[in-house]
Amino acid sequence: MNNDLSGPILDWLREHAILHTAEPSFKLSQAGLSAERGLFGFSKQRLGDDPDRALLAFSQHLGMPAELLTDYRAALKRTGYVGFGYEGDAGVRRYKAYLDFSGQAAPAARLLLGSNDSTLQFLGYKWCIVGNARPVLTEYRAYPLLTRRSMRRRALQLLGDLTAAQAVIETVFSACARDWPDRPLEYMEAREPGNPRVSFDIKFYSTSLNLSGILPALRTLSDQLGLGASAQDLLTANAESRLGHLAGGLDRSGTPFLMVYHGVKRRVSLAPRSD
Repeated sequence: MNNDLSGPILDWLREHAILHTAEPSFKLSQAGLSAERGLFGFSKQRLGDDPDRALLAFSQHLGMPAELLTDYRAALKRTGYVGFGYEGDAGVRRYKAYLDFSGQAAPAARLLLGSNDSTLQFLGYKWCIVGNARPVLTEYRAYPLLTRRSMRRRALQLLGDLTAAQAVIETVFSACARDWPDRPLEYMEAREPGNPRVSFDIKFYSTSLNLSGILPALRTLSDQLGLGASAQDLLTANAESRLGHLAGGLDRSGTPFLMVYHGVKRRVSLAPRSD
């Protein structure tokens, strides 16, 4: 997770000596393999007395446009955990700023939810620094009372006719039923106004599943999509990486996809001293 897109984020994290999580990902779709992707998350408390000011300044430094900045500034006051991400593929290079609202819902309020009700989990502010795609605001809603059966069903529906991706989901849920039947899984769905984006995101952090456990299904998906040797090499290189979460559905262009987040690490880096 160290390239020309991640570099400014990593430099800023080092400058502030922030304890953070770092998680790479890759996306498989008919549009190709997208592997230049990553997420960093941390608590605002680690930014000192005025964290919102520091976050706003850094977001502007990364090029967040004014049409996102106003909403970001207002929503930033309501959360204590934030993140930054990046992606680069197909002539588009994009930064992302995330706000986590998962701690806002009181346990008593959750008891009033029905099984298919949702709560706001994240907001994602996303903009291009290369390419002409418009800035977008992604809303991620959690479904805290879904059963595993319902999670699986909704994920399969959103993947549509991408049958090999459906097989990956089936493989993961079978492994969880066999080895971690009582571990909680977390399910979200993401949507964006003005484009076809609709996708699921299922977190498997409570398990100890490595990518090796779903590698045959991922290889079949790669073959179905015609992604070639580069995708197969990527899968081989990350076979022992721990699975974090799977996302999939339709992307902004209406193309079915599956995204794999893996190998999350918790770290703090210090900027080099200048003597």
